[in-house]
Amino acid sequence: MKNRTRARVSLGLVASAMILLVAAAWAHTAGVFATPTAVAVVDIGELRSSLNELKVLLGQVDAKFAVHNQELELKRQELAAMNTRLNEEGPTMTEDEQNDSSAEIYRLETRIDADDRIYGTLRQIDRLRIMKMVQTKIDDATKRVASRDGWNIVLLDTSAIDVVGQDSRQKMDSAIYQRSVIYATPAVDITNEVLTLMNNEYEAAVPAPKPAGTGRP
Repeated sequence: MKNRTRARVSLGLVASAMILLVAAAWAHTAGVFATPTAVAVVDIGELRSSLNELKVLLGQVDAKFAVHNQELELKRQELAAMNTRLNEEGPTMTEDEQNDSSAEIYRLETRIDADDRIYGTLRQIDRLRIMKMVQTKIDDATKRVASRDGWNIVLLDTSAIDVVGQDSRQKMDSAIYQRSVIYATPAVDITNEVLTLMNNEYEAAVPAPKPAGTGRP
């Protein structure tokens, strides 16, 4: 009888211990999930359009290729003049002269088209290089702002993507998959914080202009 009583007591203690362990584990799990996760969003379009560094770098690329565009425009004007001359003077030209003029026009057209494609490709390469560099800085600045302000997750704000306005089921599904954020309150939008940090750091890194009259004569 005593042995049975002791066995029952032992079983009761084991059961109680197991219940306490389960309760403790449940409380710990509940505590983990009860802790709210701070989620923020960033409007990448707004950020890019307002970054001073990006404006300057893209402006430099556009200025460089503006020179090439001017060269192409001069060639197009030359081509137009050659076509006009052929149309006006063609009837009085010999067949060989017409063939020579047409061949010259064709060579210039081919050169213009080739240069236009080359300059366009080089411009895209330059812009892509700049966008990659700036995006790396955006990622770094976003991480630092999130760490500073206590955000656990930062998402791209895709809530502005139009879903219902698409004209096909395929486009609508594609828009749905792209829109990872349906709604975000302005309180969790840290675009301005990231923008301010990046613009301040860029302005601080730009050399100040030298006062007039300090250079060598």
